[in-house]
Amino acid sequence: PYLGVYAHGHFWSYALSREHCELPMPVLEFRALLGNVLVFTPLVAGAQVRLATDSLTTADVLASDSARSLLMQIVHLRLLALSEWRTFAPVGPPPVGFFYPESNVMADAASRGYFELLSRLCAQLGLRAHRLEAPQALRALLDELVTAMRDGDALPAEL
Repeated sequence: PYLGVYAHGHFWSYALSREHCELPMPVLEFRALLGNVLVFTPLVAGAQVRLATDSLTTADVLASDSARSLLMQIVHLRLLALSEWRTFAPVGPPPVGFFYPESNVMADAASRGYFELLSRLCAQLGLRAHRLEAPQALRALLDELVTAMRDGDALPAEL
């Protein structure tokens, strides 16, 4: 399994460890959005952007600017602390769109490691699939979330 995302011919993906696969899917989905902010913010600098997700939980956290579960709170607070997020959303949360998972074929291909399929789908749209580097901070946050899931019932002290 992978954590991966697609946007307009560009994608990134990260192979999940067995421990990372134990994290709840909504947490992984929200974590993918944080990765998007790290990867795609430099590519869209100055453009008006609308976030879109196929995760209702992620859309709800962003729209309400709050999270309930410990793991979602950690991801949300890490997202808000990013300088890229402040560049991306300088006056508060950007508009968030939800679309049904069945319509998210490109991102699903990236997140499942179906890179040949992704390349073929891009070619059908006249695009070349361009793989971007997965954020280095991704593994550290995934490891932090695994630790919090196993050990904690409180936010890490630095948050």
